[in-house]
Amino acid sequence: MLSQCYGMLLLEILGGRRNLDMSYDAEDFFYPGWAYKEMTNGTPMKVADRRLEGAIDEAELTRALNVAFWCIQDEVIMRPSMGEVVKMLEGSMDMNAPPMPQTVSELVEEGLEQVYKAMKRDVNQSSSFTMTTMTTHPSSQATCSPNPYALVPLTFEFPLILQDCIRWRICNMRRSLLGNIWSSEDLQIHYKLLRLSCVRILPEKLVGLFSFFKQCFSSWSETTMLDTLSKLEGSVLRCYIVHALQSGRKDKVVEFFGMNGNDLLQKSSDWSPWFAIPYLKNPSMDPQFRVYFSKEWYEALHLSARNFFSEIFDGTRLPALLKISTEKNTISSLKKDNKRLNQKLLQLQALLEEKEKQLGLSKRSMGTASSSILSSGVDGENSRPSTSGEDIYTHATSHLGKIAQVEDHAATEPTKSVSAHVESSSRQDSYSASSLHASSSGIDDLREEEFPEVSIEFQETFLGHTSPITRCRFSASGNNIASASVDGTVRIWTYDSSIPASRNATIYCGAEIMSLDWDCKSDRLLLIGTADGGIKAWNVDAKRVVCDLNTTAAFPSVLDLKCSPVEPIFVSAASSRRSGSNSLNSLGYASLTVWNMKTWKVMTVLPLGEDPPAITSLCFNHNGKILAASATDGMIHMFDMSAGLQITGWPAHDSAISSLLFGPDETSIFSLGSDGKIFEWSLQNQGHILWSKTSSWFSDSETSKYHRHEMALDAYGRQLLVTSDSVRAPIYQVRGHSSGFKTLPHSAAITTVDWHPTLPIFLTGSADNSVRVTSIL
Repeated sequence: MLSQCYGMLLLEILGGRRNLDMSYDAEDFFYPGWAYKEMTNGTPMKVADRRLEGAIDEAELTRALNVAFWCIQDEVIMRPSMGEVVKMLEGSMDMNAPPMPQTVSELVEEGLEQVYKAMKRDVNQSSSFTMTTMTTHPSSQATCSPNPYALVPLTFEFPLILQDCIRWRICNMRRSLLGNIWSSEDLQIHYKLLRLSCVRILPEKLVGLFSFFKQCFSSWSETTMLDTLSKLEGSVLRCYIVHALQSGRKDKVVEFFGMNGNDLLQKSSDWSPWFAIPYLKNPSMDPQFRVYFSKEWYEALHLSARNFFSEIFDGTRLPALLKISTEKNTISSLKKDNKRLNQKLLQLQALLEEKEKQLGLSKRSMGTASSSILSSGVDGENSRPSTSGEDIYTHATSHLGKIAQVEDHAATEPTKSVSAHVESSSRQDSYSASSLHASSSGIDDLREEEFPEVSIEFQETFLGHTSPITRCRFSASGNNIASASVDGTVRIWTYDSSIPASRNATIYCGAEIMSLDWDCKSDRLLLIGTADGGIKAWNVDAKRVVCDLNTTAAFPSVLDLKCSPVEPIFVSAASSRRSGSNSLNSLGYASLTVWNMKTWKVMTVLPLGEDPPAITSLCFNHNGKILAASATDGMIHMFDMSAGLQITGWPAHDSAISSLLFGPDETSIFSLGSDGKIFEWSLQNQGHILWSKTSSWFSDSETSKYHRHEMALDAYGRQLLVTSDSVRAPIYQVRGHSSGFKTLPHSAAITTVDWHPTLPIFLTGSADNSVRVTSIL
C-alpha cells in the first residue's frame, strides 16, 4: 500500500504534473499511460518535467520510472517493499523491466483518445451554462461550477481507484462496467444536480437527470421504483414550468414544450392542458393550475422527492471503495474499545490477585498457629540434624572431578564412547544437579506473590487464534511476530502500526505446531515444525510455502528447529513417540538432522549414540560452529558443526530439560528443567554452576501435561523470562541482587515466551488463545 502510493507520487514528481490532467492533449493527458509508452520506446526524456529543460540523467530517469511502475502493479505480491524501493533507486539492487499495470493497460486498450473526448465533452458541457438563482432578486446571477462532479468532493489516490475514478467520469462509455459503483455515488451526485435544477432554469438538465435515474432503476428491475419515479418526474417538471412563469420566463416554457412536448403527450394525456399555460394571462388564478402555484404543493413535492431518494440511498449497497473511511473509523473505534476493556480486565485481574494474596496470607497465619500448638507437645529428642553444607560441597566437588575426567577422555576416544562414559558416570554417581544447586545458590525460593509486578510502557494483545498458543517468536529484526496454536494455525503479524501489514498471513498446517524459528539473516523465511513430522518453509514476501519437508516416519514429532546464524542451514530435532503421562514422558528416541536451506535436502544426521533420549531444545553459538542440545534424560550435548561430531556433554538435571540458551557472552549456557530448576553453566569450567534459580512454585503438574516449558533471555542477557503454569510468568534478574519481577496476568497458563532481539519488549503466549506484546520501563 505504501509503495503503491509512493509509485504514483514518484510519477508526478518525474513529470512535474498531475497524473490525470485535462489541460494536456489526448496523447499525454493520462501521464502513466504516456510515460510507460515513451519509456518502452526508449525515449523517456519526453516525459521528464519540462521545467528541467533536459537537465536530467536519462539512466536515472529510466530507473526511477521502472521503480514507479513496479510500485503501482495491481498484484500486491509484485510490488516491492519500501526498503527494496530505496535499494532500487540507489542502484544497489537489480530489477527487470516492469510490465504495464493492468489498470493502465485496460485504459490504453480501450483507447485513451475516446476517454479523453468523453471527459472533455463533460467538462465543456458543464461549463457552458449559467443559472438564475431563486431569490427575491431575479436579476442576480450565479455561475455553475465548471465541473458538475465538484458538487460532491471526489478526492482519489492513484492508482488505488484509478479505474473506478475514470469509469465514474465516462459512465456513458463504460456503463456495463459500473455495477454497484454508479448506482450509489453517481446517484447522490446527480440528485444534488436535480435539487439544483429544480430551482433554476435548466430544462435540459432536468430531462437528462431523470433519464439517468430511469436507466439506473431499469437495471435494478425495480418496477415499483420506476412507477414512483415517473410520477415524481411529472411533478418536478410541472414545478419547473411554474417557477419559470413566476420568474417571468415564458420563453423558457415555450422552449420546453417545443423540445419535449411530444414525449410528454406520449407518456400521459394529463399534459394536454399545460400546453396553454404560457398563453394564460394569470395562470396562478386559474382553477386548473392554482394548486401548483401554492407554497403547500411545493413543500409537499420537496418532501416527497427527499423521502424518495433517501429511501433509495439507504437501501443501496455502497461500493467497497466508499467504505474505506468508514471502516477505518470503525477499526479505530474498536481498537480504542479493546484497549479500554483490556485496561479494565487488568484492573479486575489485579484486584482478584490482591484478594487471593490476602486469602493465602490468612491461610498461612492459621497454619502457623496450628503448627505451633502441635509442636509444643512434641519431644525435642525426635528432631533430626540436617546434612551439613560441607558434606554437600564435598560430594559435589567429587562429582565435578569425574566430569573433568570425562572431558579429558573425550579428547582421545570416539564420540560414541564419550557419550556412553558420561551417561554411565551420571547413573553410577549419587550426585544430583539439584543437590549442587542447593549448596551453590543459598537463596530461598520466593513465592509468586512476593515478586513485584513489572512496570510496563505499553501492552498489546493479539487475539487472532482460537486455540491455546504453543509457540511465538520475534523475527530477526523484531518487526514481525509469528505465533502458532494447537489447532495447527500459524499467524504472522506486527504489533507496530507504523510497520506495513503487507507481510501479515495465516498458515494452516493441519497438525499441532511444536516449533517455530525465523531465518537469522532476514525476516523473509519462517520454519514451522509440526507434530506429524512436517517441516514447512514459509516465504513471508511471496506469502507461500516454498518447501514442504518431512522427517522419517520413525520420528514424527519435530520438537525444535534452529537456523544457523551464519550458514544457510538449519537443524531439526525430531522424536519418536511412546505412551506417557505428559508431553515430555511421551517422547521416545531422538534424531538430529542438518538441512541445506538452498537445496532443501538433508546434509547429515548428527550422532547421538544408540537409542538416544529425545532432544527437546537446540541453540547455536554466535558463529554457528557449536550446537548445544538438551535431552529428556537431563543431559546437555555439544556438537562441532564443521566436523558433525559430538565434542562433549554432561548431566545437568535430574529431570528432562525443556529449554536451552547460550549466555550473552557465550561463556555460559542456561538450562531449564521440567522440574522448574534453572542453571547457568560455565563453559570454561565445565560442570560449574554460575547462577541458579527455581521456578518450581510456578509449575503445576496438571497443566504441564500439555506443553513444554521454555525460557528467553533479553538482548543484554540480564533478564530471563520463563513460562509458567500460573497466569503470570517470572522475569529473573540474572546474577542480580533482586530476584526479579512477574508479568501482568493472562487468564490462563503462559505456554511460550520470547524477547525482542534489541528492545526491552517481550512476548507471552497463553492457553487463553492470546499473545501479548509488552514493553517494559
